[in-house]
Amino acid sequence: MMSDPVWQLPYQRSHEVAGLAGGLVFVGGAGDFDGVGALRHPGNLEAQLGGALDNVEAALGIEGCGLGDAVRIKLFYAPDSGMNEWEILAAIHDRVGCQPAPAITANPVPMQPFAGQLVQIQAIAQKGWRENADVRVVSEPVPQAHAGLFGVPVLTRGLRAGEFFSVPGRTAAGDDDTVPTDNGTEQTHIVMQGAERELAILTDLFDESQKFTRDEIEHAQPEYWQKRLTRQTNLQLMAGGVQWAQLDSLRQAGLLDELVAERERALSNGHQELTP
Repeated sequence: MMSDPVWQLPYQRSHEVAGLAGGLVFVGGAGDFDGVGALRHPGNLEAQLGGALDNVEAALGIEGCGLGDAVRIKLFYAPDSGMNEWEILAAIHDRVGCQPAPAITANPVPMQPFAGQLVQIQAIAQKGWRENADVRVVSEPVPQAHAGLFGVPVLTRGLRAGEFFSVPGRTAAGDDDTVPTDNGTEQTHIVMQGAERELAILTDLFDESQKFTRDEIEHAQPEYWQKRLTRQTNLQLMAGGVQWAQLDSLRQAGLLDELVAERERALSNGHQELTP
């Protein structure tokens, strides 16, 4: 964890470092910034990577998650800055510290948003997904030339945690890091064939998983549909799409007070939107 309780980007406008939507926690644009937006290690990619991961972890912690809850991590780094893609992937695997790893993409980019910045990280997390039975993974070994960098030399090529699917970005390069063709269209076909194969495996596994009917859900969670109706109405209310007849129906069903209470909780927590 970072030493400062809060980090921020280097500009004065109000912004959130983490957001919650649909059971997923999102962190975007995390860099090696301190609590006042100053870059802690200008020009040092390895140190910035560690600091940015500290900040991702701190941001996830706002919503009760850690790096082990990440289902997808995407970062953008400056090439020719002291670390290659495999070293960066290994460092992230080491920080996450558990298998299966999230779907990780490392993109080399020529420019960053702020002076001296060499890396920024985006993350999506789902609290406790590793404890759920409904998890499927497509994995492959790290190429032998880079395996020594990893504690556990296994890459996640596709991940499904409940209803969330993630496939990391990939290129047409093979295990030897060479690209078989310099034709952009042919490279795209190679990339899409790999992604299609991984998604097909995850989809097949999804089709094999246990499904529940509405009656079975109501039996196991009798309050499910009431809560869903309340949340749906709250979202419509915020969008200005609720009719008085719909609110009256909620009142007759005894759900209007719950709607008001939930909205009050959301506002008191500083949230303008309610998670569906």
